[in-house]
Amino acid sequence: MLESEPGPARSIWSRGHPRLSQYRNRGQWHCPKHKIPIYLQSPAGYIGLMTDSAAQLSKKQSRSALREILRGVSIGLPIRVAGAALAFLFSIALARTLGAEGIGLYYLALNIGLFGSVVGRLGLDNVVLRFFSAHAAERDWSAVRGIYTKSIGMGLVASAITTVCIWFMAPWLSNTVFKEPALLLPLRIFALGIVPFSLLNLHAEILKAIQRVGLAVFIQNVGVMLIALPLFLLFGSSLATPGAAATHVFGQLCTSVLAVVLVWRMLRESRDATPAFPTIDLLKPAGPLFWIAVLNLVLGVTDSFMIGYFMESEQVGLFSVASRVVFLSSMVLVVMNSVVAPKLSIFSHRQDYQAFRHVINTTTIYMALLAALILFLLVGFAAPILSLFGDEFPVASREFTILAVGQFFVLATGPVAYALMMMGHERTHRNIVFFSAIVNVALNAWLIPLFGITGAAIATASSLLIKNVLAFVLLHAKVRQMIRIADGT
Repeated sequence: MLESEPGPARSIWSRGHPRLSQYRNRGQWHCPKHKIPIYLQSPAGYIGLMTDSAAQLSKKQSRSALREILRGVSIGLPIRVAGAALAFLFSIALARTLGAEGIGLYYLALNIGLFGSVVGRLGLDNVVLRFFSAHAAERDWSAVRGIYTKSIGMGLVASAITTVCIWFMAPWLSNTVFKEPALLLPLRIFALGIVPFSLLNLHAEILKAIQRVGLAVFIQNVGVMLIALPLFLLFGSSLATPGAAATHVFGQLCTSVLAVVLVWRMLRESRDATPAFPTIDLLKPAGPLFWIAVLNLVLGVTDSFMIGYFMESEQVGLFSVASRVVFLSSMVLVVMNSVVAPKLSIFSHRQDYQAFRHVINTTTIYMALLAALILFLLVGFAAPILSLFGDEFPVASREFTILAVGQFFVLATGPVAYALMMMGHERTHRNIVFFSAIVNVALNAWLIPLFGITGAAIATASSLLIKNVLAFVLLHAKVRQMIRIADGT
């Protein structure tokens, strides 16, 4: 019979622990999966597991992860704030130069281009983050190289096909769907930005996976605006909406080149490795993640598209400015997701759901407190903020306030979407987003003809609330279930 030493250490041999690796380290043996020390208990060679309890070990690991998360946020958040400030200034420059009608055309074309990029990435950005972080942590360079070459190759081909499709569909979309002939040229310009924007995002996810959060946040949120804003002020303003689109796409191109160079330099150890990662293992989770990305974008652009269909482009401009400013507060969640997601992927890969839950609970508390502060500031200063864009924009203060309430639930529920995906529950999250997107489309179709852009704001805020509260409830239920399974209860 196996013996245990006194104190918090105990034996878990009887609980069917996985096979143990038999190698010595300072008089101890170790479990390869959990790195738990094991002690020889008798001359006969019986083995007992002598360590802290699994809960204590998980708590130590989660505290270490939280310290790293705080360090990552402290690096990533100032960069993301800088990106948000640049985006805010760019929006002000666009609004004051182009007016509500011109900026409405700009955002319609931009949203179609963003939709094309999401389709072109095939859901691979989240797959790359999930698998890259796990295999890079284990220094499995063959898998890392395989993930990189296959995901980038498939993303390039799909993005190129999407570019061609949108280019040739642009006259129909401009003249028939939105009845805005002036939309044609900026739409074709944004179509040319689909490939570089897809490359930019795929490489940014790789940077997150290898714990280069600051660089990833810079690539995704600062680089494009850092180039586009001065170019627009110098040259683009004279070319109206097409000039604004051209400066944005040029910023995407330059930033994507930088992202490729950075990733290639940081993956030196994988260059000589033979790519070895099954394509099916990339595509299987990419399917649900693709639909998640598409449906999330539907949630984000349905309001603008339907306003453009039912109303004039000026109303699109008013609503787009209000929504863009409110959703700039997502920068906090973006940074948190960038830092938390690789940690959650590692804990899920190790099936350490005690640590997983501790990280989720702690980050959610911080996010809820911050969300309350952001809501107070947005609601209290809606009109003064919108007046920065011009005299015609403060009329959207009511829509601004409604969207701010919906955004509160996005922030307060924490990184629920990434947590579900890192656990392997892509289909659960896809179903949540699918249901929310249906609600969003139905409410927009019903409320916009009745209440105009106020109806669009109500529809968007309601769908955001439904999506995030459902994800929050299901995530915590699944984590509790996994902990009970691990405890054998």
